[in-house]
Amino acid sequence: MAHEKASVASPDHGKGSSLKGRSERREPVYLRPTCEIASEDIPEISALQEGWFFEIKERAPENSKLAKSISSFANSHGGLLVIGAKEDQKTRRLASYVPMTRDEADAAVVRVREAVISHVSPPTFFDAKALEIEPVSSSLDHRWIVLVQVPKGRSGPYLHSSGCIYVRVGDAAAPSALTDLAQQERLWAEALHRNERIKERIERLSEQLKQGSPAVHIAILADEDMSPDGRFASLSDFRKIALSTHGNDTDSVFDHVQTLDTSYVARRTEKKIDAASLIWDYDALRRLHFLRIPIATHRWSGGVFVTGTSHFNLEKLATNLRARVAPDEMLIANLLPSLFFLAFILRMVTRLHDGANYAGTLRLNACVVDARGTVPYLGTPMYFSDIEQNGPPYVLRETGFFRSLNEPATWLPLTVTRDAPELFKLDIENTFSVFICIARSLGISPYLTVGFRDDEDDANVGPLMEMFTDLLTGNFSFMSQQNPRK
Repeated sequence: MAHEKASVASPDHGKGSSLKGRSERREPVYLRPTCEIASEDIPEISALQEGWFFEIKERAPENSKLAKSISSFANSHGGLLVIGAKEDQKTRRLASYVPMTRDEADAAVVRVREAVISHVSPPTFFDAKALEIEPVSSSLDHRWIVLVQVPKGRSGPYLHSSGCIYVRVGDAAAPSALTDLAQQERLWAEALHRNERIKERIERLSEQLKQGSPAVHIAILADEDMSPDGRFASLSDFRKIALSTHGNDTDSVFDHVQTLDTSYVARRTEKKIDAASLIWDYDALRRLHFLRIPIATHRWSGGVFVTGTSHFNLEKLATNLRARVAPDEMLIANLLPSLFFLAFILRMVTRLHDGANYAGTLRLNACVVDARGTVPYLGTPMYFSDIEQNGPPYVLRETGFFRSLNEPATWLPLTVTRDAPELFKLDIENTFSVFICIARSLGISPYLTVGFRDDEDDANVGPLMEMFTDLLTGNFSFMSQQNPRK
């Protein structure tokens, strides 16, 4: 639990000096993340009055009552809860501190977490820590207070387990019963408006980045708007990660980084300024990532692959196509290079949010564009076994995103494993989960992807991992051609 030592000031003493030179602060103390609140802010806290943005508790109340205060801040404008202080009943200002032991402070932080998880739906984001102050009595062990900062929620309204939506009304958390339609409509409208803006941006980017060649479009959204320290990833942070490599003696996947409206944009230009192959657009304002990952293609014409068959076991596919008297002209969409790029970029996304101490959930949605009329190719043993019996698969139509853009909460959650050892600095676990969804959208079942049927518990990912390793350690050509049947 993070903590700092602070000096105690009376509510009025030093008020002017504590604020001197602080005009450069963009936010008042009750809206700052707790990591930015230190000893110099104690006089400012002491001068606060209970109200729309500030509340005082002498001790942590029972979980249900604690959840009312926290959810009311999230449903309103955000605010700061101080546990370990008394208020003056006449002025409603902080009268004095009632610090606790470190163990008591740690228990209060745990109680805050339990209150939110048990009594607030969906659980709202909060930031809590124990802050050390000077003892106010002879008991030197009692020198801790707890700060709980709650930003305005972006996924509300936040429903209390009592069946009410609590909002701030002056200095209290007031219930807004489910029959209060006006209040509900306001809160729901804010969440829906945000979701609508996210949807519009994803649709606009997806349409703008269609190049007529098969590609995977991926949207990744952070559940909450704030990280615990409230900071945005900078262009410098983004550039450092985007231009990193996946192993020793390897080139970076991206070779160009720039800014564009509210986004940082990384591209693989391949020495062509107008190249539109691999793109990572991170809208820091909306916490939205948009990825364009091209799908490598191989044109089949007159019984041979025009682009060669030296990689990915394509010669075996060619033999099968000739035996089946395949059409004279086909475009084979090879998903394996996309698997490599996906694994690397997902790891980059996680690292970017780790750097900002983001503690929320990342959710992913994806679709495949300009792939109609192509034959998706994997090269797994089960894939070859299936095409020998049934012929190659064929993409009949565009399928769109596999989850509704209107409901980010239903998107695929990404597993963030921060302490796991890195393999080539890639995200293996999430990649296979996403890859199966992408392959399924093209008509390839998990049975063909990883070698198991829907009624089986265990997946045999061995063959796919072997090909994945070959991609990481070998050289391969990458190109995505125009699809005449898009």
